[in-house]
Amino acid sequence: MALTKTQKWLLILTPVVAGVSYIVYTKLKGNNSKIPSSYPKQGQKTDTKPTVSGNASTSDFPLVKGSRNKSVMVLQDALGVTIDGIFGAKTLAALKEQANLTSIVDANQLANVIDQINNADAISTYSDASMNILKLYDSNPNLKYLNASKDSNWIRLNQDADGNFVFSNEQFFVPLGTQFDINNVIPDIEDQATGKLVILDTRNGSNIYWLADPNNIYIS
Repeated sequence: MALTKTQKWLLILTPVVAGVSYIVYTKLKGNNSKIPSSYPKQGQKTDTKPTVSGNASTSDFPLVKGSRNKSVMVLQDALGVTIDGIFGAKTLAALKEQANLTSIVDANQLANVIDQINNADAISTYSDASMNILKLYDSNPNLKYLNASKDSNWIRLNQDADGNFVFSNEQFFVPLGTQFDINNVIPDIEDQATGKLVILDTRNGSNIYWLADPNNIYIS
């Protein structure tokens, strides 16, 4: 059966009207949205550490349960929770656990919290590497060498009257490929404050302690 002229026009105009309506809808929805669509929403920490913009809107703060904005996204990225811009129960629980806080009053406090979290992450990374070296050293009596896998500077540690380690100004440059006799340059303990490896150096007949990045060391 042949289509009438009216039916033909309806077939032509219906998709056009639908398309225009969709564009208008999305424009209006986008303008009313309080959460920027451009921010990554991968639900985990990004490779680049989050930072707080110097011109962050003061209207974002305080960040409390129920807040919805880009500053919440920055906080969520640092905390390692799902990044949706909504300060909910999971964001609150992570903030309590990692920073012992329930809210963020302003951009300065947000920046401080992010620094605190990043420092804790770094210490944890150092600690894991130090413990791996120490466990291997304790479990394998056949190890012969402590090796430098990267150029690095070891910092000398002195001991105070109570036996506590304190930093000195002396550094020891250890180039890539350096190999020490593990009987004289010994993986000793983990430094609790930094997570780095404390190395006992007995090569000169006395005990010298160095603080080293365990990620730049392997034993064999």
